[in-house]
Amino acid sequence: MSVIGSIIKALENERTTSINLSMDEERVGTLNIVGFCVSDGEKKYRAPISAPTNDRYDLTGDERVPYQKIWDDLRGILAPSPFPVLGPELKRDYSVNIPNALHLLDGWFQNLHSLEEQIREKGLSVAIERVGSQRYNERLLRQLGEIVTDQYQGYLLQDATVKVRER
Repeated sequence: MSVIGSIIKALENERTTSINLSMDEERVGTLNIVGFCVSDGEKKYRAPISAPTNDRYDLTGDERVPYQKIWDDLRGILAPSPFPVLGPELKRDYSVNIPNALHLLDGWFQNLHSLEEQIREKGLSVAIERVGSQRYNERLLRQLGEIVTDQYQGYLLQDATVKVRER
């Protein structure tokens, strides 16, 4: 069973009717593990996304993926970046490494889509109340998710296809 499947099972068993979502980080040994967090007010459930090093990375313009354009599109919706909204309790500034930041956002939105899909499939009456520091705004999340899914994942898939063809 997937981590999101386990979270759904826990919400189902607890008869949870409303949840809050966020991006958070947990210190495990020397690693900061960034995760997709689901909270029902009493309990917190996490799906790990990544343990980024968060080293500063300056874009050169020679990258195959247009990281800066994708990042600018996201910042056009939530300036200065999506992190203060999605993860208001994050202790590190993950925007110092844009490729890493997009990887984290991609993982977060994949978990969100999986959670929403499984809630629908199970026919659960679970409402999302808050996302990070804001009330749930489906339109805003859809816009951000489309940028991450269509642009970032689209370029990654295109890049992988090009690399396979180049062999």
